[in-house]
Amino acid sequence: MTFLTLRTLAIRGAVADAVCVYSMPEHHEGVATVLGLAVPVVVVDMPAGTGRAFVGIDDRRGGVLVGEHLVALGHRRIGVLTSRLRADDRVGAVGPDRLARASFRLFRERIAGLREALTGAGITWADVALQERRNTTAEGAAGAAALLSAQPRPTAIVALTDQLALGALAACRAAGLDVPGQVSVTGFDDIAAARTAQPPLTTVAQPTYLKGREAGQALLAALDAEPDLPPATTVLPVELVVRGSTAPPS
Repeated sequence: MTFLTLRTLAIRGAVADAVCVYSMPEHHEGVATVLGLAVPVVVVDMPAGTGRAFVGIDDRRGGVLVGEHLVALGHRRIGVLTSRLRADDRVGAVGPDRLARASFRLFRERIAGLREALTGAGITWADVALQERRNTTAEGAAGAAALLSAQPRPTAIVALTDQLALGALAACRAAGLDVPGQVSVTGFDDIAAARTAQPPLTTVAQPTYLKGREAGQALLAALDAEPDLPPATTVLPVELVVRGSTAPPS
């Protein structure tokens, strides 16, 4: 049996028993080509709604959990660091039009959950600054520096990946700001570096190993499934892990 990702697949000419589409933007030409192949397809993370088997996590719930946590601590001025919203090279401030056209479902959903929690607590969404950056620590630092330059400064930065959050920690150190004494920082994913960061990151943990296992099982099941059997959808739960990077605002 041959499983190939889109990044290495010569799609139309490939000899594959099944294909796993992993974390691709909506309306991507490669995804459309794969969906036209006469082989089982399993989508992991995104895009959703393809009519094929899907395995992912509850990204929107993760955003809600972060927002509720910060609101409960007393934060009202919150900035957001997101990874790419579209498959282009743009970085910088995110306005309503850019957000409305987001083609990366993960970050659109995480932002939607955060917005739900914040507006439910009476925070005006237009007052929440968003920075879009590539998913690296250096880019996270640059985006966080832009957020921290606002007046009044945000008391919390929500990073939608742990890599961006690690960059936010670095930006706070460079600005002489104590975390969490002056700025709280949250991440998303719970990678190993989140646990050893200084301070350790409050983050949303996702079951990465289980997600991979479910995707593999879905591929095997799809090979043996009856042609008219509806494709399975598996959405795994997430968990907020509270560590030392968040505290009430000073």
